[in-house]
Amino acid sequence: MLFAGYQRTTTIIRNSIFTNNTSLQGGVFTVESESVIRVYGSTFTSNFAVISGIIQASNNGYFEFYNSTIYNNYAVSSSVSQIFDAASTSQVQNCSIYSNEVVSSTDLNIEISRT
Repeated sequence: MLFAGYQRTTTIIRNSIFTNNTSLQGGVFTVESESVIRVYGSTFTSNFAVISGIIQASNNGYFEFYNSTIYNNYAVSSSVSQIFDAASTSQVQNCSIYSNEVVSSTDLNIEISRT
């Protein structure tokens, strides 16, 4: 998981694949403190977080996704993103987003007991 939280930082990610990441909050990214994460031409699949399967933005942090694919990601709350206290606008442009799901804690218990 990548945390962009130092005051006013910019993180740029290009042509990357993020698969099977797990986190409590923000399955792949957390951004805050007026920082930005910009993602270009990347793929996010099979990531999981309790809150926000891909990215969580708070305290005026924001994100921009361009020409990326986001699919089969899961969370108990907010399957792709969650934004709190943001003055800037997050953007998603020319992206394919599909088959992302919010799962219940009951579903998680069933999966855990099967393994």
